[in-house]
Amino acid sequence: MATTITFAGVTTTPTPRGMIRIPALIKILRSGRVALTCRGKYTDDYAYDNDRKFARGQADALELAADIADSRSGWRAELEGGVLKIACHSFAYYDATEIPA
Repeated sequence: MATTITFAGVTTTPTPRGMIRIPALIKILRSGRVALTCRGKYTDDYAYDNDRKFARGQADALELAADIADSRSGWRAELEGGVLKIACHSFAYYDATEIPA
C-alpha cells in the first residue's frame, strides 16, 4: 500500500486498510476534477427504485460532497485501478474518475 496517494489534485494518506478518509474524499469531490457515476442507489421501495433505474448514470460530485459532509456515517472510499469507489453502507454506490487538469 502506498504511503500517500494523489487523486484529482488532492494528496492524502489512506488508512491502514487502504480507505480514503472522509475529509479527503470531500476535498476530492469538491475539486472539480472528477467525473462521478452512480452505480446504484437503493431504498426500501423496489418499485420506486426500478422506476428510476436505481439512479444509475452521471451524478453531481458537489451534491454528493454535501451529502457526505451532512451525514458522514457509513461512507467509505478506496482507490481501485485508478477509479475511486465510493459507497454508503449497502444502498449507494458511486465511481469517481479523475479528469486531467
